[in-house]
Amino acid sequence: MTRKVTQLSNVAFGGDWSENLLEQFEATTVLKVLREAVETCQEEDPRGQSLLDAIEHIKSSIDKGEDLANGLLKALDKADPVQRQKEALRYLELIERHTGGRHR
Repeated sequence: MTRKVTQLSNVAFGGDWSENLLEQFEATTVLKVLREAVETCQEEDPRGQSLLDAIEHIKSSIDKGEDLANGLLKALDKADPVQRQKEALRYLELIERHTGGRHR
């Protein structure tokens, strides 16, 4: 008795879905690191290795990434904590738009 297996007949194999999934995961992770840095920048200096890694990812993976990443770093250098967070949030929102939306 031969039984034809058709359960996977509607599943598409191939393509770049796994690469897209990885890129989306990386973008989500990077944006979480950036958001945490912006949320805490009034109380502490968030410029640790994870933020620097996220900045490097932004520089290499999105259009205008170099300018946006440098703008965020410049915002984090501001002396006034309220201005620092306000400017950093502005750059975070621009980065989120350039990565295709908000990821949390």
